[in-house]
Amino acid sequence: MHYSNFLHTSIIPIPPSDALPTLRNYIHTKWQATWGSFSNNKIYKIFPKLQHPPPLHHSYSRKEQVILNRLLIGHTHLTHSYLLNKEQPPNCNYCKSLLTVEHILTSCSAYRNIRENHYSNSQLPHILTNISKQHIFNYLSEKNFLKQTLTFSMARYGLSVLKVPLNPNQPTTSNDPR
Repeated sequence: MHYSNFLHTSIIPIPPSDALPTLRNYIHTKWQATWGSFSNNKIYKIFPKLQHPPPLHHSYSRKEQVILNRLLIGHTHLTHSYLLNKEQPPNCNYCKSLLTVEHILTSCSAYRNIRENHYSNSQLPHILTNISKQHIFNYLSEKNFLKQTLTFSMARYGLSVLKVPLNPNQPTTSNDPR
């Protein structure tokens, strides 16, 4: 072989099927770096690594899926209605701490015994990703948080709300004569 053959190079096109994994990895790395810069984000605390959230099982009703998603993003009527009502953020009636989903699910001392009957871990990411969702629903139901999480009192704004029971076999209770 002659040395001059090495100096004469040609560009060989790379097939997209070979380039795509490298491009995906590069984009994912950049996206993770950006996501990592938002470490105070509520969802970041649950999912610090970019990933597809675990799919909600098809056996959950639409209402249960709404509850789980509200818990994941940390926004429920109970904890965030003050924004619509132009009030101060609510405090826990027992601890006087800021009332948040994390406080309700992990640290309120008034509910410790009840919480421990349903799950023992006190880390929000573990609770929302690894604990049986039925245990979470049972805990929230026992303390009547489910109703407070779902209820959105729009009567104040002249609107009506269709109340759908969490359990489809359970009849709705409503004072509405319709």
